[in-house]
Amino acid sequence: MKLDKEEAVAFFREFYGGEHHFPSELKPYGEGWSMSHFGSMATFDDNRLTRLVILAHKHCIRAQIAQGGPNRLRIAIWKRKREGSLCERHPTMEQAIHKAGDLPAFREGDVRCLKALRGILQASIGPDTYSEELDCINRMIEAAALMEAAQR
Repeated sequence: MKLDKEEAVAFFREFYGGEHHFPSELKPYGEGWSMSHFGSMATFDDNRLTRLVILAHKHCIRAQIAQGGPNRLRIAIWKRKREGSLCERHPTMEQAIHKAGDLPAFREGDVRCLKALRGILQASIGPDTYSEELDCINRMIEAAALMEAAQR
């Protein structure tokens, strides 16, 4: 499905709160359109990331965020339909929330396994060496421990 320019302008108008707030020119992007966004996006204090996701589900638009230059993000949008193959469809907000609820949770015993993995990682990089991987495993251990405590 091809997204026409008027639909793209309407989407970004709703997203930015009017065309006078567009940070750049709307440009064709494959079968869709893109806008160069200045700065970052967040889910709460500057809720543009949340608004982008909600509007995409509301209007059956696939939205993509990509690197768009120094301190810029490229927001690209394509029209989708509700049914079809993975590359054709876009879920409603309710369907997306339900699907997110199906994500695998930590189970009893995961803390022990994660701690073993942390030990293997520390042995390979050294116990006093910081790494993003070690930080990630520590966060996973903390989350799994909270999950195990809540299940008791």
